[in-house]
Amino acid sequence: MQNIISMKIDLKKESYQNNVAQQNDDMVLDINIYGDGDIISLEGATAQLSYINANNTIATISGSEVVVSGNNVKITCPRDCTRSAGIAKMKLVIISASKQVSTFPIEITVVPDVVQGQEVSGNVATVIEKLINENIICNDTLVRLQNWVATHGDIVDLDSRVDTLELDNTQDAKIIQGTDYLDINAEIMLYTSEGYKIKFKRMTYDLTGTILIPSDADIDGNGCTWRRKVDDIARGVFDIAQNIDETNGNVNIRIANVTIDGNRQADQLVNTIDNHRFSGLKLTKVTGESFISNVTVINTVNGEDLQTTPAGGIFFVDCKDIRCSNLNGWYNLGTAIIIRFSSNITIDGSLTYDNEGSGISGRGCPNCKYLNIVTFNNKFSNLSVNGVDSIVDNVISYKAGYSGVNIGHPDKDATTKYYANAHGTVLSNIISFDNTYEGLTIGGSDNVSCTNVIVYGNAINTTRENIRIHGNSNSSKLINITSRDCATSGIRYYSGTNHVLDNSEFYNCKCGVYCGPDTSVTIGGNVKIHNNSLDGIILASAIKCTVACEVYSNGEYGIWISGGSKHRIVGADIHDNILKDIYETGSPVDLYYDIGNKGITYLSNGVVQVTCIKSVTDEVNTPVFRVQLPDHGRLSVDFAITTFYPASVSAICHMVKGVAVASATGGGVINSQTTVFGTATAVSAGLSQVITPSLVKDETNDYIEFIVNQNNETVDAAGTINITATITYAIGSNVVRPTVTLL
Repeated sequence: MQNIISMKIDLKKESYQNNVAQQNDDMVLDINIYGDGDIISLEGATAQLSYINANNTIATISGSEVVVSGNNVKITCPRDCTRSAGIAKMKLVIISASKQVSTFPIEITVVPDVVQGQEVSGNVATVIEKLINENIICNDTLVRLQNWVATHGDIVDLDSRVDTLELDNTQDAKIIQGTDYLDINAEIMLYTSEGYKIKFKRMTYDLTGTILIPSDADIDGNGCTWRRKVDDIARGVFDIAQNIDETNGNVNIRIANVTIDGNRQADQLVNTIDNHRFSGLKLTKVTGESFISNVTVINTVNGEDLQTTPAGGIFFVDCKDIRCSNLNGWYNLGTAIIIRFSSNITIDGSLTYDNEGSGISGRGCPNCKYLNIVTFNNKFSNLSVNGVDSIVDNVISYKAGYSGVNIGHPDKDATTKYYANAHGTVLSNIISFDNTYEGLTIGGSDNVSCTNVIVYGNAINTTRENIRIHGNSNSSKLINITSRDCATSGIRYYSGTNHVLDNSEFYNCKCGVYCGPDTSVTIGGNVKIHNNSLDGIILASAIKCTVACEVYSNGEYGIWISGGSKHRIVGADIHDNILKDIYETGSPVDLYYDIGNKGITYLSNGVVQVTCIKSVTDEVNTPVFRVQLPDHGRLSVDFAITTFYPASVSAICHMVKGVAVASATGGGVINSQTTVFGTATAVSAGLSQVITPSLVKDETNDYIEFIVNQNNETVDAAGTINITATITYAIGSNVVRPTVTLL
């Protein structure tokens, strides 16, 4: 399909955008150019785009494929740009009057095609299309080669000529001439001490030892690969690159544009054996103005957080204040990126996938930032944040073996130094789907705030849910959440109090919102919970939950209250649920309903209190509430009726015997009867008269409806009255809480 990527580029500002395309997409870049916020006219200018895709194919796009108009550049990219998954690096060049006037770097994350590696269709149409495309590529390559020969002469030693041309254009940098770690380390130390930047040749360096990086080193890998050489079993494994002083640390280290290859397949290493584990890039006690950019680590072997020889693909240990841009990792036997006991680490741009551990993980890492992350198909959680006051923004996560995005873990025994909580972490703009466990998990962490989160299709073949709050997490705040298409719950609160959920939607799950034992959740008025196969909300022995949302069209119950106490159903719109809108089991106590101007409170002693406001008209019956009588028992109702307006309104309370359920199923109807229990005449506002009716019922499953109306007045007039009633229902000597429905 054609993927149009729109961008705004300001030539006066350094701005990096995390753009994503699907592998093998036809890609069009639609770029608007600005200068310090102002529109820049490109009249008379031309543009060209140079790119290196993920497998290091280099090309330049210009001519008719680039259209310049106003301040806009539209570039139609060949499919080679998205042929390989990974990071495609591009440089936009603006040319005016035959002079290069500005350049700007662009990066595109190419997400692997779901059919990558599968057999291509052998039908005639597909084969012809493939041949045509290959012929176009061949002809284009031929033209490029002919142009090269015309300009540079014979094509012999083309690789060395390209390297020479590139290195000749390097300014203020020294080129590494060595090919193994001893010579390389000597050159790095020398050139750094002399204040030079360092540049590697674009080649693969097969290393037999560790590259050591001192303070103030500024290293440009130039697209090279540092690969662990496997030719001597006795040598064992080693960290491929690390800072030189792990005891005292180093400062101001800059590393860019390198792939680090652990080459684990060559000697079949496993991460369960201590002396098989090693890091691709290990930074210990590094701080200062350190910056890591465009570094990818593959094929390392690490034990994630094992106490013996802990390692990571990229491993931060006791570091502080490091900025990272486009930190990537795949095919690692373990986790691609680990932050351990480090603070203020920023990862802005990352692609991680197909790792046997997590994509990004860590512990004891406060105040870290995880921005513009794409992570998928990792065996553990794709992104695991375990540090207080962290920031997570703009994440796409899917197909994790555990959770798509995991925030914190419950603390273990302090002696293990397992610092895993993420109190105060702020998440925004998260899409997480098709993960084996949850799309979003919050564990052992208080005051976690989430906005703009979309989760769906998680809990694959498990009993987990789309969102899980557990491990004694408290005071989470989830706003603008969409949770859908889950075989279990849209969100489940396992523990904690003072949780808030608002401006959200839960649908096409088994249960929309599940609040477990002793949890306390406020579900705000801007939440919609609908079309779930069983229940909208389950309050299972929860306490002090408040529900003010719309709950509708669920397969069984709108709200199922099972035990628990002190819930408030306030202003909720609960309707059109298949079995019941509200279903109570397990004798919940001290419930309060206030739906519109109607309220019910269930007291712990089995007594029910009703409060409502009614507009009454002379001689017109106005239903108040219904009491169901499931067994033979004695009903007592105490009424208090207070006139609001006008002050002289009086009222009569009637008891009307309703339709018996048992009789109705057989088609019979019990005749209505009216019994006057008394009058309540209010001569001024606030004065009320108590009415106490009582009744013994003989029928089973009958109900009694209570109706109120005005007395006859000389002049018919409408009035507003406040009704309170205390309802007690006893079977024998036991007070049993009846089911009361407001009418």
